[in-house]
Amino acid sequence: MVQTIASTQDCYYGLQCNNIWDREENLVKELTETITNYDFPQLHKSYFSDKSRRSPITCSQLTWSYDGTSICGVFDDLGVRQFLIPENKLEGYWVPFTRWFINTPIVCSSILRSYSLYHNDPSKQAILCSSRDLPIRLYSLQPESNNKTSLQHYSTLNEENETFETPYAMAVQDDESGFLTGSVRNRICLYDFNRYHPIWQHQWTKSSCGKSSHKAIVSCFDEYNECHNHIRYAGTYKTEVLRIDTRIKNFELVSERDPSDSWSNGIYQIIKSDNGHYIYCMKRNAKEIDVLDTRKLGVSWKVNTLQLPFKIGKQKFKASLNNSKGLLIGSYSGEVMYWDKDCIEFGGLDRFESFGTGIKPMGSFSIHGDNSTEKEDACRVNCITTNPLDPKILAVSTSADKFAVEDADNFETSLRLIQIP
Repeated sequence: MVQTIASTQDCYYGLQCNNIWDREENLVKELTETITNYDFPQLHKSYFSDKSRRSPITCSQLTWSYDGTSICGVFDDLGVRQFLIPENKLEGYWVPFTRWFINTPIVCSSILRSYSLYHNDPSKQAILCSSRDLPIRLYSLQPESNNKTSLQHYSTLNEENETFETPYAMAVQDDESGFLTGSVRNRICLYDFNRYHPIWQHQWTKSSCGKSSHKAIVSCFDEYNECHNHIRYAGTYKTEVLRIDTRIKNFELVSERDPSDSWSNGIYQIIKSDNGHYIYCMKRNAKEIDVLDTRKLGVSWKVNTLQLPFKIGKQKFKASLNNSKGLLIGSYSGEVMYWDKDCIEFGGLDRFESFGTGIKPMGSFSIHGDNSTEKEDACRVNCITTNPLDPKILAVSTSADKFAVEDADNFETSLRLIQIP
């Protein structure tokens, strides 16, 4: 039985942002008034707190600290919140430990791998944020920071036309010396944290992008594991996969859209198996997850597919690789589906490595667990992330479909911490 350890419950319900921010502050005040021996950080006000702002406050990204003691979430109300992990089951509301806002929508973000609220080095407590028509900004995640100004910022200016090119994907390097960005015309840049301009960049010409040049956008990088070895993979909105070798500063096209795939609208997440042999590509507007073999050369690496019982639409389902259950991904109905560890490590292939025809999920579980008072409808599991120290502990973000809101005033969204069997 799945057990709910903590939940934000109805704190983020509705679309009236000012009401939600006030409710959040009141809940934090009620909690902190009962604790007299600790000075909690004050929740910062939004730049738009004096205006009537209506927006779903859904969480678009969840990142665990490396020591499993906290979670950082990026929200659609331009807010960044950090939540502490309770030692025991929390009966009341799960409220943020810190909250601050920036003044522009966050297109993408990336947190340093060694991030932790308990880290002694403040330079490791930071998040990169990209926005349209602005440089990339590095903000502090230290509890006492007000983040009215960024720690650093990095140029995204295209000197040919003097416009800012929006990064749609970012990834911090394994050694945290710098970070990668991806933008239009498959432009990939490598930055050093101490330099304003990129130290290396590569961009395709308009002719090499083909007829759908407007979709030649680097949309994601593969997520970190121990098998990078300076090799990274990037997905595009043309459903292509690029291979990047950061040592020789070169990248190549290694997988194009399957000719039979006429419906998907690009790759939004890439997860690599622990052994580094396979990558799993989540696609928009698709009913399957592509499996590619990284050991095969050429432009046809696809060896299998994982079949989904539903179609991924505009709002993404962020998957997670879990050492206990395998590959996890949410659904529209509060269920989490998974393909077990052995399946993921071997690409779902048999010992003869025969081409797969679509492997259905091997199991599922409901995130509602033992809390029978919660509504089980309109509970879309958007993001799943696994505690790096305990694969039985998951953080999930849920909401209604923000692109198909029928009853806006009762829009449901929440974060919860669950323990799986």
